[in-house]
Amino acid sequence: MESIRLLRTGDEALVEAFCARHPDTTLFFRNNIQQAGLEDRGQRYQGTYAAAFDGGEICALAGHFWNGNVILEAPVHLEEVLRALSLIH
Repeated sequence: MESIRLLRTGDEALVEAFCARHPDTTLFFRNNIQQAGLEDRGQRYQGTYAAAFDGGEICALAGHFWNGNVILEAPVHLEEVLRALSLIH
């Protein structure tokens, strides 16, 4: 893993590439980002997203959403993406 960070507007293509590699397990990510983007202002479908990167590509993704749900597609670096969302210390 080269880095981990919160995602922001402009990272959509990186998320889409990751989701394309995991189509069966990223439907909620795709829908929420399509509906509300990557910014979190506490509105419906919005959330805070954290990703781990390797080779410039996302290798793990986590989202903490407006309704309190946490969604993960983290085949690697699970603890790190959760920590980036401040869900574990």
